[in-house]
Amino acid sequence: MTLLNRNGQIFSIDLMLASIIFLLILTTATIYSNHIANRIYFLEQDAEMRQAGQQAANGLVLTGGNPANWQNQGLKNVNSIGIASSANNLKKNKMQRLSSLASSNYEEVKDILGIAKFDFKIDVISMKGNFVVESFGARPESESSIVSINRIAFYDGNNVVVRLKVFK
Repeated sequence: MTLLNRNGQIFSIDLMLASIIFLLILTTATIYSNHIANRIYFLEQDAEMRQAGQQAANGLVLTGGNPANWQNQGLKNVNSIGIASSANNLKKNKMQRLSSLASSNYEEVKDILGIAKFDFKIDVISMKGNFVVESFGARPESESSIVSINRIAFYDGNNVVVRLKVFK
């Protein structure tokens, strides 16, 4: 009679083994889903930085800004900043004004460029001698996530690369 009673019961070792297997599967699934969620978050952040950087770089290099004489205006009157007299042809006075504003009104410049959530650095590099002609903005830290956007332009008689680094 004792054998009949034992056949329908769960042994404690069976229950422990099943619980351990279940917990291992649950832990593995949780760790994997957190890893995937983190990866998606960083990919979305990178895509957002890239899109904002491309729009800012295009606005800088392809337009003169709004209003066209923004460099002579107060920042409250500036809708967009552009450093070109025509597409890919950069004006020295606009570049100098942007450099000055980036050092004195960095947050406002970021907002006007459309990259308020991120930091930026702009380097204008000569294609002839591969040296930096102009450089302004914040310096990215070594552990920063950085997106670099390059645009080719003509500045002060030379072909240059305008490199906009957007980072967080």
